[in-house]
Amino acid sequence: MRPFSITPSDPRRAQAFTDRLNRPMFLERTVVTPLSDTYLAGRGMFGIMGTDSLGGVAPFYVANQRTQTPFTSTAFSANVAKAVPFLCDNGHRVSGLSFYLAATGAGSSARVALYDSKDDRAGNLYPNARLWESGAIATSAGSGWASLPANLTLTPGRMYWIVYVNSATVPTLYSVPLASCDHLLGADVTHLSVSYTFAELPLRFPTGATVATVAPPALAIYFSNPASGSTVRTIPCYTTPNEGLSIRRATIMRGSTLNKTPSDKPYVTIDCSLRRGTRASVLGTFDSRDLALTQGSPITLFDGTEDMPEGGTLEAVITQFGWPHVSLADTAIQWDLSYKGA
Repeated sequence: MRPFSITPSDPRRAQAFTDRLNRPMFLERTVVTPLSDTYLAGRGMFGIMGTDSLGGVAPFYVANQRTQTPFTSTAFSANVAKAVPFLCDNGHRVSGLSFYLAATGAGSSARVALYDSKDDRAGNLYPNARLWESGAIATSAGSGWASLPANLTLTPGRMYWIVYVNSATVPTLYSVPLASCDHLLGADVTHLSVSYTFAELPLRFPTGATVATVAPPALAIYFSNPASGSTVRTIPCYTTPNEGLSIRRATIMRGSTLNKTPSDKPYVTIDCSLRRGTRASVLGTFDSRDLALTQGSPITLFDGTEDMPEGGTLEAVITQFGWPHVSLADTAIQWDLSYKGA
């Protein structure tokens, strides 16, 4: 059945006009919906040192590190607070912070604190309010990652700072080599530095900090293990204003290759659904455990005919399992629709 049928007084002209209206593709429309990540992703902040959550270990991350270049060792000056930035890209609970003690200092102590930024959304990234402080930590004996328990939740997409200061006798810590540092503060800037006599770190970060271009301390943050949970988001794609449209295809495409993920690693599923009021029907599903998604090779998730009611809504339902999340920043869903007549 063709959607248009016109019978005016001149049948020949009416037929020509009807054929033009009903010609292939004239009555089709395409809706492309870009997908996105659940949270803003820090370029190199996370996913560098931590193991994935489904592997059974709570992920931990080193601030301002973007590659897996081996750590170096540095004896940082006494009574100087070192503030290293990171962009929080997840909403899991912070369960601890840490630094790596490579060599002790006789009678030495250190402190670590976590600060937010003054107004990072308006471009003022300077450290501001203290959210957590470790208390004094003896660095005069032992070696390895210090265990500093914490219990707080950060806001995804915001800039935070891990601050370190040590006492007069200087221990040696792991540091992030310059080649491995990210550039959140601009080219060559790795952290901020300010004089501060060793004591409890203040509720407001000291003024007058200067930019540093040397290797920063390797300061890690731990997040609670989200292995048993999942994150679900629904992205509305298109709502039809009236009857007459039919779904013909739903296709997923990507600007870079997403390899097939093992079932014991973090993975993602994407449902293409048609919502009618409070009920949704799944038309097709992409599961990264089953298929790889290659640049330039779209995958068809639905190919058929599904009528859309007036007010019907096309949706992409994204479910992320485990952590880190599978990035969907360069992924899109294409819906092909056609007009079949009311």
